[in-house]
Amino acid sequence: MKKTESNPSMSSGIDTSSPPMTSATASRLFSEAVTAHKEGRLDTAASGYLKILEHFPRDAESRFLLGSIFSEKNQTQDAIDMLQSCVECKQNHVRALNALGALLAQETRYDEAINALHSATQFANNDARTWCNLGRAYLKAGHFSSSRDAFHEALTLQPSFWPAANGYGLSVGKLGQKKEAIDFLTKSIEKWPEEIALHLTLIGYLLAEERFEEVRSRSLDALSKWPQASQFHIYLSVAQHKAGELEEAIKSLEKALELEPNNVSALDQISNHLYAIGQWKKAEGYCLKSLDLEPNSAKALNNMGRIRQMRGDLDGSGQWFMQSAEKDPDFGDAYNNLGNYYLYTDRIKEAINNFDRAIELKPELIGFRFNRAIAMMTQGNPAEVWRDYRERFEKSDNKVEASDWPYPRWNGESLSRKRALIWAEQGIGDQVIFSRYATCFASQA
Repeated sequence: MKKTESNPSMSSGIDTSSPPMTSATASRLFSEAVTAHKEGRLDTAASGYLKILEHFPRDAESRFLLGSIFSEKNQTQDAIDMLQSCVECKQNHVRALNALGALLAQETRYDEAINALHSATQFANNDARTWCNLGRAYLKAGHFSSSRDAFHEALTLQPSFWPAANGYGLSVGKLGQKKEAIDFLTKSIEKWPEEIALHLTLIGYLLAEERFEEVRSRSLDALSKWPQASQFHIYLSVAQHKAGELEEAIKSLEKALELEPNNVSALDQISNHLYAIGQWKKAEGYCLKSLDLEPNSAKALNNMGRIRQMRGDLDGSGQWFMQSAEKDPDFGDAYNNLGNYYLYTDRIKEAINNFDRAIELKPELIGFRFNRAIAMMTQGNPAEVWRDYRERFEKSDNKVEASDWPYPRWNGESLSRKRALIWAEQGIGDQVIFSRYATCFASQA
């Protein structure tokens, strides 16, 4: 575990040069400081602990409680320093190690946090809470196998400890075993139906597995118990959106934002939905608020570009898309929209380059290939164009209606003694342009 470089007797303004103090006086001061601490008189309590440390600089309990006060006052680094000095004075101070690990994890200093909490488990091997804290640190650090094992150990020690069950379910899902996570969390909710965290975790994984009707039913059930929990309104809105109930989804998001006005996820989603129904000015308002809260959000920057494009600001939209791609070089949607921007401004080479990057990042989105095909139509490579263009018939975000018809598509074979249906896929302009080929088509029969 990382050791503080300062001398414990000299840290946090402790003066050890004052006259000696008797143990009885120190005991009385400690009792008074603890009482003040419990009553929320933090400055009085801190003063008492400091007086004790002036005379007994290696008193680990005073250092621990003083570190706790620093933490309560959001003086995080002071709290970390004091807790580290506490552990230097008493290596097996499990509460200090737990508190230190939690603070280090909060500061994303995950290796140090794991080190501290691992030490805590060595001194308190049978304490479920300590194992659970270690699991949380591993989870935040992205070490999902280790977090699963730590939470499992906590559950083995204390089967009734629901936070460990929630952590175990989270870890299993993070390992890609979402069905197993859903089954485990469902059983956990049967044991602890009143624990909101379990419901949130379960619905999150149901959403990831696209089990939208279950998302709806469980969100409604949760809202009957916790109507002020904004996340359940957000989950419900996703299920409503997937069912085509866009106005209901917007209402759910408005409720979520009424409860939690600065929820960036809700702001982004409602902005997208309003964009979809053509309420671009209102969508822009929500998007700007999202950017006020998270100015470097590639998703919100991309949304802003789409909105500005629809509001007639083509040049401005390109700048938003560029910022989005700059903030997140792995965000495929930004490159796709930037490709469209270059396509609309007749910069075909730049358009194709951006579509290529979008496809590289999200090869499963056929819409990106469709857009690239449109751009490549002017480049004299028809085989490549038609390869991408035909993919609009596949299952994708751009799947066309005729994909599901029970008739084979014509691939140029003879139509002798056959009938064919000519289906209008594109807009009226394309229909007029291509109608001249109808006589060529008829000659094949």
